[in-house]
Amino acid sequence: MDKEELVYYEGYGTRPKSLRAHWVNCCLAPDSEIIAIDRMEDALASKERAQALQVRRLITRFEVCHWNSDRWLERVVQAIAEGQVPTTSGRPRTQHPLAQMLICLREVLAHWVARATDSLPQCIILDQTGTEVLHSLGTWAPFRAWVVQRLLDGLERHLQANGLLPPSELSPAPPYPVDLNLDSLSVDAYFSDSLDWLAEARSRKLKTRKEIGDEVQEYSLAALISSPNPCNEFYFRFLFALFAYLDDGDNERILPFPFCGNISPDRHRRYYRVIDALRAYLGQPPQGSLSPDDAVRAQLGEPNLAKRWLVASLEKTLREQLPPLAEPA
Repeated sequence: MDKEELVYYEGYGTRPKSLRAHWVNCCLAPDSEIIAIDRMEDALASKERAQALQVRRLITRFEVCHWNSDRWLERVVQAIAEGQVPTTSGRPRTQHPLAQMLICLREVLAHWVARATDSLPQCIILDQTGTEVLHSLGTWAPFRAWVVQRLLDGLERHLQANGLLPPSELSPAPPYPVDLNLDSLSVDAYFSDSLDWLAEARSRKLKTRKEIGDEVQEYSLAALISSPNPCNEFYFRFLFALFAYLDDGDNERILPFPFCGNISPDRHRRYYRVIDALRAYLGQPPQGSLSPDDAVRAQLGEPNLAKRWLVASLEKTLREQLPPLAEPA
């Protein structure tokens, strides 16, 4: 495919021009289902489409592996039912539980890398205090500090991008694009003073596993510290396991898969129940043997053209983002 036919979307990469921007969070190219759903959009009157597009943008931002995806999905269903985006709680972003844990983590990592001697602020990350997380990093050592600094670089850029960290509080900017894979030779020029550590990170192979399925995937340490998503459901568990590995060097340790595509079994089943409720709303057969979420179907209310387009868009997005549903033997 010629480069002229591709469009770049930040955070998602390139997509063909024939794929509408709505679909960048779940699809690489249009298929027959997407084309049919796009036609539903085209059939809407201009005023109806303009209002529905506000809700459609919520679906485009939805990720099943997000720490707060349950609440986001509730907002999407509510928005479809009411025909408008619901108001937020008005709570400052910095008071969100995930934001508070990420800010706490940033303080812990910065404290450890700098070998600071002052006490940490009292904060909690999942079921651990900041002090417990600090101690889990073990004794300071140059290579270990280099690895933790790479994690800190990515975390700070994420916090800044989401309005959780003023530019004045940032550490000095890393001399490399933080979204690059450290496994790639293209970043070598940025690490002329630490090529040995970069080579060491590339040579160390660690095992990871998703919550669904038994497949163990192996990645280099360099790849794993390049782009774990701080919003991922398993981000903190991954880091805790990684800190334990850095402390004991156990190559047989299996870490939680830190990228999108990892989802808990309970959430997986629950979202397939939502999928079948959406399919029932559209008059389509179920995807599996789980009972549909009747509360979702009832909340959507009476169908109209805009609702049908939005429901079809949400159903397709969920189905594309989720691993297949295994049927009972």
